[in-house]
Amino acid sequence: MYQDFYNLTEFPFNQYPNVDYYFQLEHHQKSLDVLMVGLQVNDGIIKITGQPGTGKSLLCRLFIEKIADHDYPVYVMNPYFTYPELLELIVSKLGLKAEANAEPAQLLQLIHNKILKLKKKSKRLVLLFDEAQYLSKENLEVIQILGNLDCAGGKLCQIVLIGGLDLDEKLRASSHLLQRISFSYTLLPIKQQDLNNYIFHRIAKATQPEKKHGITISQQASRLLYKKTKGIPRLINIVCHKALMLAYSRSEHHLSKELISKAIVDTEYTATPHLLRSGFQALVSRVKNLLSVLK
Repeated sequence: MYQDFYNLTEFPFNQYPNVDYYFQLEHHQKSLDVLMVGLQVNDGIIKITGQPGTGKSLLCRLFIEKIADHDYPVYVMNPYFTYPELLELIVSKLGLKAEANAEPAQLLQLIHNKILKLKKKSKRLVLLFDEAQYLSKENLEVIQILGNLDCAGGKLCQIVLIGGLDLDEKLRASSHLLQRISFSYTLLPIKQQDLNNYIFHRIAKATQPEKKHGITISQQASRLLYKKTKGIPRLINIVCHKALMLAYSRSEHHLSKELISKAIVDTEYTATPHLLRSGFQALVSRVKNLLSVLK
């Protein structure tokens, strides 16, 4: 594809939440600060919400990386477990083995015993639940029980809930859990003035050492990109990846308004009429044909 043409080691706008590509945007840094302060205070539940694609999973992974040396983070990314399955998962991630068909009470006791051992090593169990808006009522009750574990007045387990904006509605149905939220933050999209810095930070991270990528973007293209993606990092990444494909098909380094517009045409959730997509599909065919010639 276009990596060699732009002197890149990999695609700079891939969808995997890679912490190496983390860029200190204002709201992302504030969210991280809330997580770190909430962990220090160690009182109640920490909640981070945001629209889809704003970088919640990346934030989660970055937080885990920061605390892994002095705490014991357990990341739960599948919210659809039954409550016994959830307990079994936590037991497994703690490196424990439960008896076959163990009861939930036995699993909770195993977790509690492990937490007490961690406390002796000055470590805490930090349970992070991604996509928490999809957690069942039963699992929320289990989370409440785990969050209540303490010893000599100190909390033994820190709960972190990370999810969409509808997580708040879910928690309102459980007033006891809602009252335990001590720190919260809503992750917002990228600001327009930060868009170009975000784009070129990712490109620079993917550029080969001692090489130059030569990529530029016009002000008009940048404004259109922000307008159509509304500053959502996931959508920005998708459109930029497609725009680089198109630029490569023309052997160009400049991302013009025309290229960004054509990339937007085939991207969902950017309010582009379906009938305009044929133009982008034709350009994709050109890229494929070019690649077949180069093979």
